Amino acid sequence: MIDSINTIATTLSDDLINAAHFIHANPELGLEETKAQATLVELLRKYGFSVTTGLAGMDTSFVAEFSTGAGPTIAYLSEYDALPGIGHACGHNIIGTAGVGAGLITKQIMEQRNLSGTVKVYGTPAEEIGIGKIRMIDAGLFAGVDAAMLMHPSDTAMADDISFANYTFEYHFTGSPAHAAAYPWEGRNALSGVIEMFNAVNALRLHVRDFCRINGIITEGGVASNIIPASAKALFNLRALDGETLKTVIEKVHNCAKGAALATDTEVAITQIGLGTKEIRNNKRIVSLVASHFDAFGVPHIPRDLTQGIGSTDMANVTHEIPAVQSYIGIGKEAGATHTLSFAKAAGSATGDRAVIDAAKVMAASGLQMMTDPALLADVKAEFDQRRK
Repeated sequence: MIDSINTIATTLSDDLINAAHFIHANPELGLEETKAQATLVELLRKYGFSVTTGLAGMDTSFVAEFSTGAGPTIAYLSEYDALPGIGHACGHNIIGTAGVGAGLITKQIMEQRNLSGTVKVYGTPAEEIGIGKIRMIDAGLFAGVDAAMLMHPSDTAMADDISFANYTFEYHFTGSPAHAAAYPWEGRNALSGVIEMFNAVNALRLHVRDFCRINGIITEGGVASNIIPASAKALFNLRALDGETLKTVIEKVHNCAKGAALATDTEVAITQIGLGTKEIRNNKRIVSLVASHFDAFGVPHIPRDLTQGIGSTDMANVTHEIPAVQSYIGIGKEAGATHTLSFAKAAGSATGDRAVIDAAKVMAASGLQMMTDPALLADVKAEFDQRRK
């Protein structure tokens, strides 16, 4: 099957690389990815997929499907939103086209070998704001999928991943204004509430578990220095490697805000911003498949560990719903870290092009192996069921 996949990938490479280049040259923010969506949908329809767009309340989403009848359903996920100011500095042009490429290769192998089953490609908008896949989960769009894969660019390929559970909260302190020189005692300083919250959070940092992250900024602090601020706001990202630890961190940070409000005679309103992402639970049986196909296609790869940078992703929520993995495809050490201009440059380079094709081949081979090996797929599902308990 490896030789067949290589041959098909060669025939598709121009279309896939052209799509990756177009998306890279036309970066679009989350929920605004009209050009990227159109490019990927056009490519899928060209090769015989049925595509539905505008799902889960998002105009720029899509689900593409090809089915030959009863059998396993394998899915590949595409992302295609960019970052403000620095374009595709997370390489989503690669993720988007690699997911499509995996679907196209899988379809052609299914036709060549008369395989029974279904392949789907999910167009998932707005990963950078952590909502696309969660909305699609909530809409029931992953029901019936047996296994799913996504491959993200990094400096080096890795079959596995680690991510933080991540929630964002706004803390809005309110008090009362007063002339800061003439009658300061008549005011209640909302900015003081925010500052005392930061002081309390800084004291808290010593007492949270390793690999927790508490990052905050002041988004509103008053309008003039001679007026006691009646309103002030802070925004915090709270992260941990597992959901239970994060619940404890959230409670403690909320208490910091409430204590600061009490100490400064102000009030605080706490609002969750966005949907929040879970920690990733990669299916280790699929991880081993991906690693074996990195080897089969000659893709160098290394283990994933806690010494490497850790972020958050809505793909993590998918791994809690169905057997799934997020893996990494390498685009070279010169790319540096994600969310940098050097990474954006590498995502549109020849190494980025090669990553599109390698990722598509590895995911397709892994998906096809699960589609054609009932015992393997049963193992994948058994592991998922065990981890959900």
